[in-house]
Amino acid sequence: MMPPPGGFPAPPGFQQPVEPPKPDPYAAQQAAMAASLAAFYGAGQSLPGNADEVKDGVGKKSPLGLIIGIGVAGVLGVLVGYTVNFIKGQNELIELGTERAKDIKKEVEGVRGRVKAALDAFKETKPGEAPSVETLDKLANLDLAEPEATNKLFSPLLGTFNGKLVRSMFDYYNNVTAFFREVQLHAALTKNDRDVLVKCFKAASDSAAKGPPPALGVTFDYSQKLPQAMLATLGGVVCPKEGDMNCDPGEMKLRFRTSVSGQFQEKPAKGLPKDIVIPIQPTELLKNVAVGDPNQLACRDYARRIDRIRTTVTKIPELEKFVIEGLDDRIKNPPK
Repeated sequence: MMPPPGGFPAPPGFQQPVEPPKPDPYAAQQAAMAASLAAFYGAGQSLPGNADEVKDGVGKKSPLGLIIGIGVAGVLGVLVGYTVNFIKGQNELIELGTERAKDIKKEVEGVRGRVKAALDAFKETKPGEAPSVETLDKLANLDLAEPEATNKLFSPLLGTFNGKLVRSMFDYYNNVTAFFREVQLHAALTKNDRDVLVKCFKAASDSAAKGPPPALGVTFDYSQKLPQAMLATLGGVVCPKEGDMNCDPGEMKLRFRTSVSGQFQEKPAKGLPKDIVIPIQPTELLKNVAVGDPNQLACRDYARRIDRIRTTVTKIPELEKFVIEGLDDRIKNPPK
């Protein structure tokens, strides 16, 4: 049966003829490639494991609360461990501080004996007398090693001490160190100057026996183009009435001389500068300038050293008492 022309419907019972399939020129190549891929990737093989659990877990809530709980517990554990270790470290620091307090107390008690030995040696020196050779030997042979302040005071262990106690310990060690240094310097200088000191104190004793030094005055020399003042020693008052020493200054004359062994002269106490002699008011400056004997300078330096040492050592007993009491309290009552 011929097919109907285009545009007309097919009659009843008519079937469209089926065309035979055309051969695929790439079928064999694609089949070979598919077989190769299947062999490489293991197609058709069972995978390891069981997927049932995965299927059962689908749709369940995430365990976020459990994770947070575990994290909080871990943080708390770390904090507890840190706190325990910190408390343990603090307790160990306090124990070490107690041992340090015992060491310092022992040293202070040892220093006390050395300070007393130095003071006993000073007591053998009498005012106005040169120290004996034996006294100087005692001073030179004293054990005046400075205490170990650096190792004991500059330490974190002092953080467990009372603040007032720490300050008093610094003051104590500073004063003891200064005292020991001054004593050593004094012993060395005094030993070098002992012969000079003997002469100095002897001269002072002789001068005291003779009475006060002569008064000084000034007279003026107008014989030159430029007037000059001359230092003079005064030898007393001369009044019109013999034996009178309290006459009117306008009538009074003063005896003076400008050389050590010269003859005394007389000049009025009041009048024109060229005609009079003027007494000099003794001042501390004049006393220092008028000293011509170098032995006197050695004596004064010796006296100043003695005063400085005595001033320093007077602070030590009170500081020592406060330090000992504070250390005893620190040992018996460590901080909590």
